[in-house]
Amino acid sequence: MSTLQQSLLKRYHSLFGDKTYRQIAHDSGIQLSRVYRIFNGSEMKIGEYQSLLEQMNGKSRDQVRVISLTLQCMTQLSQKGQVELERLLQRRVYLSQLQYQAGSSLVASS
Repeated sequence: MSTLQQSLLKRYHSLFGDKTYRQIAHDSGIQLSRVYRIFNGSEMKIGEYQSLLEQMNGKSRDQVRVISLTLQCMTQLSQKGQVELERLLQRRVYLSQLQYQAGSSLVASS
């Protein structure tokens, strides 16, 4: 596996966490068996590299927009508005964690 591929996979993992091979295949359009082989040392094809890179770039742009909007809310919203936003964000994180736990228990039972 090339150094470039290793760094891409490491960066992908840091952005997307512990996605299953099935989730990665679905999101990237790469066949499930290829995803497995790629993450276990097989060389990537250029199209596969580009697909993962596009996902990461999209995720990075989304994160920058969320952070920017959060900072804007901190300066422009009242204290009450900030508390409401904080509760909403906490609720979304909690729901996301529940979905992740349910998904990983489904994958484990497959």
